[in-house]
Amino acid sequence: MAKKKAAAPQPDDNQEPTIQGDADLDHLFNFLADEEEDEEELLMKQELLVGFEAEAANVELNDINPEVRGQYNSANASFILWLFDHGFKDNFDPVIWNKFQRIMRKRHGSGVEDVREEIREMLIKRETCPILLDKLNYYTFFTYIMSIKRDDGTFYSHSCYEGKKTSLSYLFKSFEKVQDEKFKMKLSRAYKSLRKSIKREETKLGKKQSSGKDIMTFQYYKFMCRKLLSSGDPEDIFGLCFLTLQWNLMSRSESTENLSINNMRWEEDHMKVFFPKHKSDQAGLTSSEPRHVYSNALDPSICPVRALGAY
Repeated sequence: MAKKKAAAPQPDDNQEPTIQGDADLDHLFNFLADEEEDEEELLMKQELLVGFEAEAANVELNDINPEVRGQYNSANASFILWLFDHGFKDNFDPVIWNKFQRIMRKRHGSGVEDVREEIREMLIKRETCPILLDKLNYYTFFTYIMSIKRDDGTFYSHSCYEGKKTSLSYLFKSFEKVQDEKFKMKLSRAYKSLRKSIKREETKLGKKQSSGKDIMTFQYYKFMCRKLLSSGDPEDIFGLCFLTLQWNLMSRSESTENLSINNMRWEEDHMKVFFPKHKSDQAGLTSSEPRHVYSNALDPSICPVRALGAY
C-alpha cells in the first residue's frame, strides 16, 4: 500500500524572516551599492575624458607658433570687419550678420571694436566661421588688398600683402575648407601684377629698392663685440654671447634664444650646436643635425667660444 505524501508546512505570520529572505535582502543592498560604485567610477572616467579632450584641443593648436596664429587671426579679423563695414551681406550667414548689426546698434553705430572682438573670439574658438568661405571670390579679397595703403596713398611692401594672403589660407585651413583652384590661380596672377605695380611705384618715387632691415656688416659686428666686451656689465656679457653665437650659427634670434647648454657638445677642435627646432622645422625632425662653431684665436673679441665661457 502506497505511503501518503507529507503535507508542506504552512507559513506562520508570527515567524521571523527566513535565512533565505535575509540573503536576498543583502544581495539587493550589495547590488545597489555596486551600482553606485559603478556610477561614481563612470563619472570619474568622464571627468578624466574632459581633461583629455581639452589637452587634445590644445595639442591640435600646436600646428603653428601661437604668436603667428595671433597675427593670422588679427589679419583675418580686419578683413572680415572690412567685409561687414562695406556691406558684403551675402558673404555672411544671416544669423551672424544680424548679430553684428545688433552690436552696432547697441553702441549707436560706434561698436566697431566690439564687432572686431566678437570676430576674433570666433576665429580663436574655430567653431563657426564668421563668413561663408564658399561664397568668397578672389576679386572681393583683392579689392580689400587694394584698400590697404599708406596715408599718402602709396603701397606698403609686397611682404605686407603676402602676409594677408597667407592669413587667408590659414582661415580656410582653420575651418576645414579648401580654396578653389581657380580662386588660387587668379589670386596668384593678381599678386604678380601687384608686385610689379609696387616696384614701378618705388622706381617712380625714387624709393629705396630693398625692403626690411639692412644687413650687419662684419666691421659693425666687430665694433659691437668690442663695445659689449669692454663694458663688463653682466647684461652686455650676455649680449656678447648671444650676438657671437647668432652670427656664427647664422640663425634667427628666436632659434638662438631657445638654445641651452644641453644643446651644445664639444668635439675635437669645435663645438656642435643642436637646434631643438627652428622656423622651417617646427617638429624638430632635424634636431640631431648639428651646426659647427669654431673658436677665433686671431681676434678673441669676436670669438663665440670665449664669449660663451665668459657668460
